[in-house]
Amino acid sequence: MKSHKKSSKSSRRLEAASINNRDSIELPHVGKPIWSVASAKNVDRASISEFKIPSLSLMECAGRKVAVVAAARCRPGQLIVVLAGPGNNGGDALVASRYLHLWGYSVLVIDILNDFKDQTPDRSTQGQSLDELNIRRVSPHDFQSGLPLPSKPLILDGVLGIGIRGSLREGLYKSCLQKASQLNGTVISIDLPSGMDGDCWSGEAPPLPADITVTFGASKAAHRIYPAARYCGETLVFDIGFSKEAVDQSLAKTKHQLWELAPEALARINPWRGLAIDAHKFERGHVLVIGGSSLGFGAPMMAAVSAARAGAGWVSLATPHPVETVMARSPLALTHQNFFKGDHLDIAAISKFVEQRRVKALLIGPGMVTSPFQSGDLETLARLQRQGLSLVLDAGALHQLGERLKPTRLLPEKTLLTPHPGELIKMGLTPDAPKTLADFEQLQETCNNLGVSIFYKSASPVIVSPELPHHFPCYSQANNSLGKAGSGDVLAGICTALALTSLPSWVIAPLAQCHMHYTCQKLQDTGKEIIPEDICSNLGTWDISFRS
Repeated sequence: MKSHKKSSKSSRRLEAASINNRDSIELPHVGKPIWSVASAKNVDRASISEFKIPSLSLMECAGRKVAVVAAARCRPGQLIVVLAGPGNNGGDALVASRYLHLWGYSVLVIDILNDFKDQTPDRSTQGQSLDELNIRRVSPHDFQSGLPLPSKPLILDGVLGIGIRGSLREGLYKSCLQKASQLNGTVISIDLPSGMDGDCWSGEAPPLPADITVTFGASKAAHRIYPAARYCGETLVFDIGFSKEAVDQSLAKTKHQLWELAPEALARINPWRGLAIDAHKFERGHVLVIGGSSLGFGAPMMAAVSAARAGAGWVSLATPHPVETVMARSPLALTHQNFFKGDHLDIAAISKFVEQRRVKALLIGPGMVTSPFQSGDLETLARLQRQGLSLVLDAGALHQLGERLKPTRLLPEKTLLTPHPGELIKMGLTPDAPKTLADFEQLQETCNNLGVSIFYKSASPVIVSPELPHHFPCYSQANNSLGKAGSGDVLAGICTALALTSLPSWVIAPLAQCHMHYTCQKLQDTGKEIIPEDICSNLGTWDISFRS
């Protein structure tokens, strides 16, 4: 793939593995681009107009792919109801109808258009092919007027695809989709569930959510980022013969780009590969975790244990509680400190400890309910960063951080913030959770000004870092076992351990997410409900593999 002029080759590099041996892995080696709607349309247009691939050939291939998927899901004797809109998405649906009819399936086509003059030429051509085969077609009026249909048919949604921006207005399309939803059938959408904006992952549910979405060329943002992704069901991506030159040309012109990270590729990156067989604790590195409040110290304890299980050579834990109290509940391997003055940090004591005890990575925030920072604290942390310290900030340490950091710029390659949507808003960096790529682009500018990288936690977390200009890697493998209090503490602990390897912040976060995802997958095989403490206790080898 051609790189952007504004983004150097090294700026998109994933530095893999180890203490002593750092291999270079380009972002395309561990992920693939998520196309914007504009990119998808440009690829289609350029393939046809510049590289002379017939539009009907692309439509034929797309429709056949949809038909194959539908045939695999169709029960014996089940009616297939095809909703075909006026555009080329409807043309794809008509091609699928033809194949399904020829293969012996029962097909009913609903022409969702006000007038046949409104349809595209290619859609019209496909409609003529159906008429020659006497495939039954009915009007939207007949469909909405009580046309007798069996319950739970297989429904193909080819009404709008990616051809909509914003919300679907009241009218013919919406009313027909709502009528189809009342059939309670399995839904296969072509490109996107009709009514969804492919570039936006927030907003209301579409009138006809999909069980399966079939798309072409590459995923779109709505397919991979939640909550929109839940309405797409299982997304299947097929190659239908777009010109490679058209794809490269379109992506090269894309201003900002989401990337879908592949867990199988990330799993091949062992951050501790190359560690000597006789390595001691300081060669792995010393982690300091600071957190907790008067309400307890479970969160920082879980983060500290996760850091140890993820590979740290030595982990120290500091909470506002008496050391003896914490030690009574702690694994023996942890050492304990108290760097608190009331609700705030004793930054001078922390600085001394970091320097004298050779702390390489510092996590602040798990279990804190307010910001622990006072004037000058962040300046001290910035000084320690210049001496080699990596910093991870989570939970309470993020509160009002945007305002507190304005006088101080940290090092983005050594600073990772791990907010969920509510914490991002409390940081003061944005008034609302990001909903589009443009929101991430604006957040990236803010990160550059502050000198931080952000791992935006959600069901499909996204990395926002100045080290990746205009690029936003996304880990889209959601697992609802991670949607529990404490999962973020485990993640923060793993990230802090990985910071010992000198990997950039934007590499650390997806590796940590990948490790948690894999551990969840193993634990789910037991059939028991998983809690974050289970994940923490079962973190193991970095030589991992995923089920297909």
